[in-house]
This record gives sequence, structure tokens and C-alpha cells, in this order.
Amino acid sequence: MNGYNVAINGEMFPVQPGFEAAVNSYVEKIVEWNPITQNAAIFYQFTTKQMEGQYIQILPDGCMDMLFCCSAEKPAAIIYGKKVSSKSIALERGCTYFGFRPMSVDGLKQNAFSMKEIVNDEISFSEVFSDNGLIERLTQAAIFEKRINEFKQYLKNHFVDQDFKMNLSYYCFLQICRSQGNIKIEQIARNSGYSERYLRKKYEEIYGISPKKFAQIVMFQGSLNKIIKNNISKMDIVYENGYYDQSHLIHQFKKFTTTAPTEFIRLIDRMSC
Repeated sequence: MNGYNVAINGEMFPVQPGFEAAVNSYVEKIVEWNPITQNAAIFYQFTTKQMEGQYIQILPDGCMDMLFCCSAEKPAAIIYGKKVSSKSIALERGCTYFGFRPMSVDGLKQNAFSMKEIVNDEISFSEVFSDNGLIERLTQAAIFEKRINEFKQYLKNHFVDQDFKMNLSYYCFLQICRSQGNIKIEQIARNSGYSERYLRKKYEEIYGISPKKFAQIVMFQGSLNKIIKNNISKMDIVYENGYYDQSHLIHQFKKFTTTAPTEFIRLIDRMSC
């Protein structure tokens, strides 16, 4: 399981234990997808179980996902907007899925929809982008690495903004990631030389959510990662992640998962059985 840690170019990558616990053959890999910004993304693949009503719980991670059902019978592609609260998504049973989850959306070409329009929502890939045979090629590729290469080529041809320059929203994004969410937005604004109001406006234009909300999600994901991977105490998490106290940690955890940390871990353990 990959943790929510600083990786390529200062970005951070989240955990989604619901995916790993509830499906078969889950694999993921962090790969640079944008040669202009040197941004990376999580590419992942899994096969759903042979059961009716296959649902996966996804947790807030501040990311967008593109998820492709690589089925010759029922090919599909969905864009999931930035996740700011826990939700369940329905998937086809016995289907292999291939996914793309970039942390930063700076460096993407501007398209017919804004991130703000699909926060915690979804939209068909074909409503926004031309398929150009992408789903068919992903289905035929069969091997995870080949699918990554096919999709990277599609990204290069259709998504990457070749004229992208460092801007205020991307600066804010990196500052939040590098501080693991433990930073005041007013401090970022002061360091950038812009007003907090202007910073918030520009960030929401690109990312669809406020920088404060994203910072809270980064802190939550950091605590989730430590609980799952390292089994450390709540007080250690409070100390390392910048929460005021243990009750603040539990409150934020319930806000994003609807359960307390210990209850959530028991739920994940049951899903893994």
C-alpha cells in the first residue's frame, strides 16, 4: 500500500483502502505523466469480485480519478471529481478496471467542464473528451504496464498543456503538500505576495475546492496512512500531523469517513476477509 507521502516534485499520494480491501488483484504504480510540470499520478488496476451489487467505498483524497472498465462487452469510462467526503461507487462485477489518479490538475488543458462542477460527483469520459479508440486499446492491452503506456500517450496528445507556466494555484498546492496540510492559507498568501481572497479564488478555479479544504484532506490522509501502515497511537498522530488534540483528530476522521479511527480499521479488516 502506498502512503500519503511527498513523492515526485513535492506531490503527495493518498491511500484508498476500500479499493485494496474489496477487490481482487489490486496493483498501483506512481508514474510521471506530465513532462512539462513533471507531475506524477497513481496508475492502478484491479478486478471486481463475481458478486451482484459490487460497491467500493472511496474516501476524501482531494484527487480526480479517471476509471476505465476494460470489458469488451461493457466498456465504460467515468471521471470522478475531487473527493471531499466518503461515498460508494457501483462497479460491474468480474470486470478489470484501469485507473488514473493525478494529485495536481495544473498542467491539464482546460476543457468543457470545470473541476468545481464535479466535486464529489461524476461525469462520463465521453462527455468531455474524444475517445479516439482509447478504451478499446486499454482493453486490448491486457497487461498493466502496457495500459499505462497507452494512457500516457493519450495524455501527451490530448491532456498536457504544452504552454503551462508555474502559477499561483500550483504554488499553493505544492505548499500544502510539502507541509502535509499543516499550514495556514494566510501564510501561503503572505509568502506569495497575494491576498488570501485572491489566492482562494485562483485555487478554486483550477482545483474546484478551497485550499483550506484540501489542507484538511491532506492532514486526514496523513493520519489515515499512519493508522493503517504503522499502527501508531492516536496521540502520536496528533503530534505528527498538527491536530490540536485527540478529539480534534477523531472529529476530522469522522467528518471524512463517518466513523472513528478504530471503527474504520475494523471495517477495513472485515472487508479484507
